[in-house]
Amino acid sequence: MMAVPAFVDRILAHRPDFAVWLAPAMADVQTMESLADAGVRLTVLTSRPVLTRAPSYIISWRHGIEAALRAWKRKGVGRVTIPVESQVRSALSTVLEATLRELDMPYSRCPLGKEPIPQFLARLAAQPAGVIFDYDIWHAKVCAQAPAAFAHLLSKQRVLNFWSLSIDAEVLGGVRTDAVLLPWPRIVNRMVDDLCSGAIIHTTENPVFAAEWKPHVPAAQIARLFAYEQV
Repeated sequence: MMAVPAFVDRILAHRPDFAVWLAPAMADVQTMESLADAGVRLTVLTSRPVLTRAPSYIISWRHGIEAALRAWKRKGVGRVTIPVESQVRSALSTVLEATLRELDMPYSRCPLGKEPIPQFLARLAAQPAGVIFDYDIWHAKVCAQAPAAFAHLLSKQRVLNFWSLSIDAEVLGGVRTDAVLLPWPRIVNRMVDDLCSGAIIHTTENPVFAAEWKPHVPAAQIARLFAYEQV
């Protein structure tokens, strides 16, 4: 896919010297190359290989996922449901499903049909299975469109989230959730150190940052509001 010139021009209008690209898709590579050709120094934060000349910082989800699933299995969670909206499979899907198979934990992907999202979440809350949201855009959409129903799901089921919750903390109340989170302070500090020293441009290694499992986290602690445009 060719880079969108207008998008590249909008970025270049800010005259950036350096940019960090979070989780680029294959469709983003040409845009990144166009920015590099224009003199913008780039680095990538990704969980899967990206064919780009930019240096990469690698996110490893495996350790956090395995720790969470082993704990679930010890606590008697015998089946896992993975909600899905479409056939989109995230980079996490492969790691998650491989780990479930290795641990001999039955799982199923539960598609959203034509039912409203609150009704879909109520169905998840009523079934005897742990729930894992493994796709960030879908996860954010659920949080944004049905925050009360999502909070109810957290109160009824063991739920594993991989991202901040885009829900007002007041809606979440006192419910808790399991989470696999990135060590953002370590990532940011390493990037800043490498940028200041110049190592971020000349490094030949790809630093790896392991995600960490956090059990029974107060959901309000990982909540974050997003500004959505009003149509």
